[in-house]
Amino acid sequence: TDRAMPPSLWGVGRHPTIVIPEHLVNTLSPDQLRALIAHELTHAARRDHWIRWFELLVTTVHWWNPIAWWGRRQLQRAEERSCDARVVATFPELSRPYAESLITTLRYLSTAARVPVPAATGMADLSEIQGRLTHIMKPANTRPSGPLVRASLAALALAAVVVSPLLTAGTPEDVPENMNQPISLF
Repeated sequence: TDRAMPPSLWGVGRHPTIVIPEHLVNTLSPDQLRALIAHELTHAARRDHWIRWFELLVTTVHWWNPIAWWGRRQLQRAEERSCDARVVATFPELSRPYAESLITTLRYLSTAARVPVPAATGMADLSEIQGRLTHIMKPANTRPSGPLVRASLAALALAAVVVSPLLTAGTPEDVPENMNQPISLF
């Protein structure tokens, strides 16, 4: 695309699409581009685009619940770290080019006035970027999360969404005795 946006996986329909700005395609070295595409393909293989739809549903229904928003952010961070770990484990020779591609992407997004850097899911704040770069350059026994870990995280998020309204609900003793009587507005 010729738009200023972060590289991403668009999951609409049965076949997700990787979208990368033309400027980055022309700027990155072949190894940097290969690592970047490997990262996005890992998102596709993990079916993270379906998790985005689930996140959207949960945060739409529970827009008022800070736990839903916190859970969404934590899930996105875990997804990015997992994809980073898989790219580095699969292509260890691409660790440095991969880290450089993230820095080049950040530089590009920061100079493109149309899209703020936080629009990139995995590039929301400086500490997260630093953490990702550290893990890419010095992976310490990192394993990509498997289906069991993802299913556990999804179950935990769903449980939090279901239980949170129950925690804020009142008890029957909190209901006034005259609740069954009609309300008079005048």
